[in-house]
Amino acid sequence: MEGNVRRTAFWVASALLGCAHPVRGTIGSGSSTTGVGGATSAIAASSTGSLGPPDPAPADPDPSFYPNGPDPTVSVSPQSNAETESSILYAPTTLPVVVTWKAEPVVGPSFVGYALSTDGLTFGGPQVLPTPTGEAAREPTLGWTGFTVDIAWLAFDSNGGTDANTHIYAADLAPGASAFGAPTEVTNPADLGTTYSSPRQLLGAGPAIITYAYRNQGDSGIVASSRLADGTWQRKVLAHSDPAQATLELPTGTWDGTVSSFNIAYIVRQAASNALAVHLLHGDGIGGWQDSVVSLPNEPVASVTPGVITPGITANAPGSTEHVWVSYGLATNSGNPQPAATLSDIRLAESEDGGVTFPIRKSAQATNVGPVSASPSFTSGLGGAMDLVYYAGAGEGDAAASLAWARDYGFSGFLAMPKVAAAPVVFEQNPSASSWLGDMIGVSSSPFRLYVSYVDNTSGASHIRVHRVRTI
Repeated sequence: MEGNVRRTAFWVASALLGCAHPVRGTIGSGSSTTGVGGATSAIAASSTGSLGPPDPAPADPDPSFYPNGPDPTVSVSPQSNAETESSILYAPTTLPVVVTWKAEPVVGPSFVGYALSTDGLTFGGPQVLPTPTGEAAREPTLGWTGFTVDIAWLAFDSNGGTDANTHIYAADLAPGASAFGAPTEVTNPADLGTTYSSPRQLLGAGPAIITYAYRNQGDSGIVASSRLADGTWQRKVLAHSDPAQATLELPTGTWDGTVSSFNIAYIVRQAASNALAVHLLHGDGIGGWQDSVVSLPNEPVASVTPGVITPGITANAPGSTEHVWVSYGLATNSGNPQPAATLSDIRLAESEDGGVTFPIRKSAQATNVGPVSASPSFTSGLGGAMDLVYYAGAGEGDAAASLAWARDYGFSGFLAMPKVAAAPVVFEQNPSASSWLGDMIGVSSSPFRLYVSYVDNTSGASHIRVHRVRTI
């Protein structure tokens, strides 16, 4: 049994789903090792685009790029020296586009900045999310509930020299508002002995659901937190493991608002060998859930967040022909993958039975843009398409690297030859360098365009630019 990952039961709140009964997990067959119960509500996520009316931005003389020169830089401010970890969201009922990032000042703790666009073309000046004094902020993630934009981020005590005292906060941007409101804490403020990481918002439609990883002395796992009507957060453990055996990391996924239809990919790290494997938690269509191992044995899985696409999510009942795609990276070093992993390949695994098995896999990385890659972001666009963006280059220090973009029109599982979306960038994978590419690329779509927030580090410091390309 891989990683000794334990199943858990998950109570479905009657206030959110209209039922009041526990949904019990069941272990999947074969190499399945984890269980998850039903969750509580649905949300939208920046990583996979948003439904809505046509993009209100004016027509471009050049249909692919910004009409008046290079992609705009949105993150530079006197408060910040370098910016990475970007997320972007198209949210037509609130503002067309919101972009956010982690900022590193010359002095003091990191913070989360953001910029707003009312036309999908130009952006206002950078603003700062409020975080309690003395806490550093990072890993912002955006979601859209249909009426408000949700942002969640990780914060930790920067004065203690450790990430042990961590918190995850969330805030809302209401329609017509010019700034996010006051933050609320998603995690338990009284729990000071647990380290949290990797907040992500699930794709869906409804109240926010935020997933994240946790670890303490005796437990490691994946949590889903849903916001209740009174603004407080309900927290439920989806899967957990003894950290002496394995830790569970980097969750991300999709959700359609029912108990039966969700898919959450995450990474299991073996304690003894440091080997990584990709898993998928998924509903089984009859009120239960299963866990499947996505990656192959002995693959050098990298420590990068997987991607999940489930077009037209339906109940994943036994015998379902529902397609699920999961992307993940393979490290160039086959031993112990590093946190900022340079990838030798990006794998695309396909399931034809609702996520139970993944018999189909192929390389999604093309050598025409470079032999190595970093920070892949896998997203479903509108109109029946899948998009993959990533940094590509010849290797560490390559000053002619690029932001690559590949699209699969029609969910066929075959990505077209990638195009250079933006260039040049410097292929810098040292997290302590001011020109680090970071480990997050933001991607979101309107009915007509794909928006990407990425790092331009050619000046010697990383700053966030926004690229948009017309897709139809």
